[in-house]
Amino acid sequence: MPARAAEPCIRCKDLVEINLAAVAFRGAVRTVGIQPRLESEQRQVYVCVECAIAIAMGDEPPKSQPLNMMAYELICQMTAENPAIVVAAWQQLRKRLQLPPISPNFAEGEILAPERAALRAG
Repeated sequence: MPARAAEPCIRCKDLVEINLAAVAFRGAVRTVGIQPRLESEQRQVYVCVECAIAIAMGDEPPKSQPLNMMAYELICQMTAENPAIVVAAWQQLRKRLQLPPISPNFAEGEILAPERAALRAG
């Protein structure tokens, strides 16, 4: 049995197949200040990595939309901390354009002193 079922992206509605990368949001609700306490089941929704990048790079949602604001902040934070979402979106874009898959190689670059950088540029 697969770890998850194919579900639509909540932003673009494209189907996020089980073999595709995505960002998952888990949620449940419970009452506070009400006895007895009621709790819902937990559910999960998905945002495809291409939409996750669009959300992170897009405009901040209005403060009057707190759930959208929370999703925006979480996606921005996750994307900024690790390039995995950007790389996954890039790989899926290459696949959609029928380009051959390649693995990114983020080797450490050489830091050049300003005078060496100027000499190499000239």
